[in-house]
Amino acid sequence: MARIENTLAPQWIVEDVDTSVSFYVEKLGFGIDWIGEKPLFAIISRKGIILMLRQLKKGGFARPNRVPFVKASWHTDAAFAWDAYVWVKNANKVYKKLRQ
Repeated sequence: MARIENTLAPQWIVEDVDTSVSFYVEKLGFGIDWIGEKPLFAIISRKGIILMLRQLKKGGFARPNRVPFVKASWHTDAAFAWDAYVWVKNANKVYKKLRQ
């Protein structure tokens, strides 16, 4: 598990924890720190980044941005404005690796 001192761990609502965990692990190189039964909840991390993924019993509540925030002129009337930013060293290198 990533070091938790001075770390932020956002919890994101997802439609399917299994599918989301698979994406983050297989495509983005995250590791599974903890995963519940069914599962409805998981904690994943990669190089100090910790994410908690929660699947609600009732679907339809995940609200990712439909239009990128900047493209929407920053005025979305709170309709679709869930963003998180992660700063990394050598972003171009990380981007190239993830594109592979």
